[in-house]
Amino acid sequence: MDTEECEHKDTKVKKKNAILNIFYGGRSWKNFRVVSVYPASSPRATGTAVVVCPGGGYLTLAMDHEGSKVAQWLNTLGVTAFVLKYRVGTWDGKKNKYPIPFMDATRAVRTARTMAREWGIDPERIGIMGFSAGGHLASTVGTHFDGGNGGSPDVIERTGSRPNFMILVYPVISFKTEYVHRGSRASGTAHFQAGGAWVRDDFKRSHSCHVGGPVPRLDEGDGIVG
Repeated sequence: MDTEECEHKDTKVKKKNAILNIFYGGRSWKNFRVVSVYPASSPRATGTAVVVCPGGGYLTLAMDHEGSKVAQWLNTLGVTAFVLKYRVGTWDGKKNKYPIPFMDATRAVRTARTMAREWGIDPERIGIMGFSAGGHLASTVGTHFDGGNGGSPDVIERTGSRPNFMILVYPVISFKTEYVHRGSRASGTAHFQAGGAWVRDDFKRSHSCHVGGPVPRLDEGDGIVG
């Protein structure tokens, strides 16, 4: 394995299949997440990348079948995958409440875009994919983005967080009775209530989102690698 190291502000990478430590808000164990990078191999690489958010009800993470195996499948399509191990909470909502998972996922998108050149990806072809509760997280990142903080000393925080596309797989996107996944609502109620003002105030914001054309089939890779 190639163990070439490269420094990028507070981010350290070991290529090829790499573990990416994302630091922000100071070098504290409370403020870093791990991203496993699965780069697409030449000549199949398309320049497209996807940040993958496994599900688990915001209480655990299905890192295997909704993480590493998904990344390996994306690689067969020529897509580089960034599998995010975001922070999850507890049933009582006292640990890692919102917006912490959102901050982790947003940081992952910014990092992938900032380091696009190093990973041979197009900064305008970076999407986010999520399963179940991870689908909720992905959709939140895809609708609550910003253009970056131009005054930040951190080059990654100066980068925009808007994904170029979203792939939501059996996502939790509503707590309304007719649509809800009951287990996610049970675990999420304390989690989101504990988020307090951020959940109440920030989710009042909205972005105009339009999806044009037919929804692509995942098993065909349409719209992902084209």
